[in-house]
Amino acid sequence: MEPVGKESGILATSRASQTLQLLRDEFADLVPDCALLTAARTHPGRVRARNEDQYLVASLEHRLDIRDTSVGQESRMQRAAPGMVLAVADGVGGVPGGDLASAMAIDALADCALRNLPVLATDALNALGLEEAIEASLRECQVRMRAAANRKGLDERIATTLTLAYVQWPIMHVMHVGDSRAYLVRGGKLVRLTRDQTLAQEIRDSGAIPDRPGFEHVLTSAVGGSSEQLAVEARIVRLERGDKILLCTDGFYRQLPPAQVARMLSSATDQASLEGVLDGLMEDVLLGRAPDNITVVAAVVA
Repeated sequence: MEPVGKESGILATSRASQTLQLLRDEFADLVPDCALLTAARTHPGRVRARNEDQYLVASLEHRLDIRDTSVGQESRMQRAAPGMVLAVADGVGGVPGGDLASAMAIDALADCALRNLPVLATDALNALGLEEAIEASLRECQVRMRAAANRKGLDERIATTLTLAYVQWPIMHVMHVGDSRAYLVRGGKLVRLTRDQTLAQEIRDSGAIPDRPGFEHVLTSAVGGSSEQLAVEARIVRLERGDKILLCTDGFYRQLPPAQVARMLSSATDQASLEGVLDGLMEDVLLGRAPDNITVVAAVVA
């Protein structure tokens, strides 16, 4: 039998120790000695009758159970570092069905994570594949949203924001549509990772000052809505131990000073303290008027 690639000049053979790296002993366990502690809270607020926010916290794990092989003499389990998906979605008000839109976006993300997200997404090629998979899933979701709205007798312009983080230590991929936000707390400072896709932000980007407060709530992009366009923004962050990740809807971040959020999240070091911090933050929001739904997802790199 002729070796594959002989005539084309493509290298067809190589040493087994190079080709079958996954079977070598040093690759038996790729799980890092760090943990991502997570907590989430959601509340309809004090004015809205219905909560149209949704959130997701999910782990994506990959393992290889070698039961028998001629390469090496032992059976063993190999695991890759688990990925973690965090997301918040805020159904757009103005037309009924915001809760349906946000639920469908979260469901589409969960399905994409299960079927398409690469477990190892630390290099540029996999990062591009990850972003393309999520964007394709959201575009398909928009079609299903309109069909669902028609079946239920709702306005087909139902829409939602979506902000998500996919963490594969030490890399975090942040993707974003609308005006929900992602933050990173490091060294006691709260750093915003997303740009609001609102008319007010576009005006500020042009060098002008928005002259109407309502422009802050006018979205220029969303999952769903009347436009076929979908402007998904993405960025990559390299995490460090002790970092805190925060995803939230505008009902949360518009009600609390950033310095307070940074100070309180900085004190979270384990699961119990993280839960306590989120309870405290939600209580502080609800002490005010809390005119919108409130959702927050937080994580600590421990």
